[in-house]
Amino acid sequence: MNAYFPKRGYLFVVNIFNMPIYFHWTFPAVGLFIAFFLGDVSWITGISLTVAYTSLILIHELGHALAAIYFSHKVRVILITGAGGWCFADEPQTTLSKFLFYSGGILAQLIFLIAVLFLLYVFGEPSSLMLSCFVFIYTIINVILIIINIIPSKNTDGLALLNLMLNR
Repeated sequence: MNAYFPKRGYLFVVNIFNMPIYFHWTFPAVGLFIAFFLGDVSWITGISLTVAYTSLILIHELGHALAAIYFSHKVRVILITGAGGWCFADEPQTTLSKFLFYSGGILAQLIFLIAVLFLLYVFGEPSSLMLSCFVFIYTIINVILIIINIIPSKNTDGLALLNLMLNR
């Protein structure tokens, strides 16, 4: 939230609607790990999985950012790493704004998942390896990340939402 955010190891990539987005040098790690886990360490697979995973994390963090912007809170920075991401914004003041901020990433992922499943229904399975990598990340890995984010554990949206409900 409105806390100190690290700069070491991060590279400024883009500014979207006055929101600076930084990538940590570890951001390709998960995509390459998934490629290795799948047994395909070709460049096309590694790069495709890395881009897809990174864009999924960015979608999640932009969900938080949109919720903050909706309640007129300034988004300070979005950080993307190999392990996930963070959206640093002004502290929401109301229970509703806190709930929507902490659930914004999960909601963005759910909306994106529904859109991808709809496209799969309309157009069918992709025929190229690159598109198959994106579909894998945007469906299977997306569901896994949604579950991980819902589980109340350290530094997850699930813990923030649980604390919000318990303190209500």
